[in-house]
Amino acid sequence: MHRTGCAARTGQHWALVGALADRGVRVGVPLHGLTPRHTHREAYPLVTEVYRELLDHVPAAAVTLAGDSADAGLALGVARELPAAGLPQPRRIALISPWLDLTLSHPAVRAVTPHEPWPAPEGLVEMGRARAGGDDPADAGPDADVMVIDVTVMDGDWRRDVRKEVIERVLAALAGGLPEPSPAWWVTFRVIDEGSWGTRGTMLSVLSLLETGVFTEEKADAVRTALRA
Repeated sequence: MHRTGCAARTGQHWALVGALADRGVRVGVPLHGLTPRHTHREAYPLVTEVYRELLDHVPAAAVTLAGDSADAGLALGVARELPAAGLPQPRRIALISPWLDLTLSHPAVRAVTPHEPWPAPEGLVEMGRARAGGDDPADAGPDADVMVIDVTVMDGDWRRDVRKEVIERVLAALAGGLPEPSPAWWVTFRVIDEGSWGTRGTMLSVLSLLETGVFTEEKADAVRTALRA
């Protein structure tokens, strides 16, 4: 599943779908309605039904439910509701830059906004409200079941204090309007060694991203120092 703020489709996502298909992976893309004409009330049943039909052809143990940005949040939300629909969980849930807090209320959001190439928080918050369709965007719903969130990152400037902050932010985003994260939620932080990942037949490196403006100069220097590059 792929959306930017639930309101657009991008070539990057189709390129990823194509790359997976080229490698023999069966990829299903539920094209749910976009904001502002459609809300979560239509998206959840549609994705759930697509998942149900998929299980007529492959076992759940062979399925990965994946999404990017807003649809990563949708993927996680659908997975939470599968037991109520009488459906088994997929083998994996892959969340790419998941948008889990529609309110974007964490104070750190404003701090990184000048370095964010995608829509500004103000626009995203309005998209979130529209997607909620009148419901409270901060409502996390009923208590979640046991969850294991696997955060996988490229090697770089991942000091202990930075890892701690990432884990705490993930748990806080999952908690939403709850007083605190559930003790049944676990976050695993994994670092892939430089030179140990790739796609399209070639090895990729975080170093190639340092000149793109995604990182501040200070952060880029810290990554180079950590990698001794």
